[in-house]
Amino acid sequence: MKYANSKNRRGSVARPLVILVVAVIAITAVIHPSKMLGHGFMLFANQFLTDTEYAPGYSEKHFSGILIGDDENQVLKKLGEPLNVSETTPYTSWLYTTGPVETFRENGDWPDSRYSFTAIRFDENGKFADAFGQVTDEVKSGLLSSSGTVSFGDGENCLSLSNAKIAELKKTGATPSQIRTQFGEPDAVFESRAIKWLRYSHSPGSTHYQLRMIAIDRDGKVCQKRNEFYWD
Repeated sequence: MKYANSKNRRGSVARPLVILVVAVIAITAVIHPSKMLGHGFMLFANQFLTDTEYAPGYSEKHFSGILIGDDENQVLKKLGEPLNVSETTPYTSWLYTTGPVETFRENGDWPDSRYSFTAIRFDENGKFADAFGQVTDEVKSGLLSSSGTVSFGDGENCLSLSNAKIAELKKTGATPSQIRTQFGEPDAVFESRAIKWLRYSHSPGSTHYQLRMIAIDRDGKVCQKRNEFYWD
């Protein structure tokens, strides 16, 4: 099934979806009161707050059927041409953090912003490429307190790397072993083999939308998928 701009599809289905969302929220409130707010909001957001346009040949069913290791030609046959293609280069990212690492380890995405962290990136030749991070005002649980703050800038990261130190590491092309010697083992590692991303959705209004992207490696194989709700 092909998807048109989500804005054009809302009018005919808005009332049934509202009824459905209200019903699900009501049932959730009875069974799991503590989860009502989160689940109800996500249902509402996914149906009414998104601004998603898909590629002409896109199918959610076919996208779900794309597997890591599939050939790029299979992707194009099932989903058609993407909205656009962006080139990239392979890299490895290391994460030092006081928070959880699961999401970063899976897709290398931005670390949990509730915690202090330093993310270090090495290029495909194993040389230090860049680093960034933040410092949070944390409580015992590691979460931001009600009056907590997040600090960015020179030295404001989990490893207290200054801009001068980052520039030095970049200039000398520090290797993973040298970084490990100075700062210890990272809490999580993510390796990207992608050389390009095929984008099958975007937001015409540059706001919240359903993100659908597929990464292709040098062998022409699918090496990563992005299937998530992007909140702007």
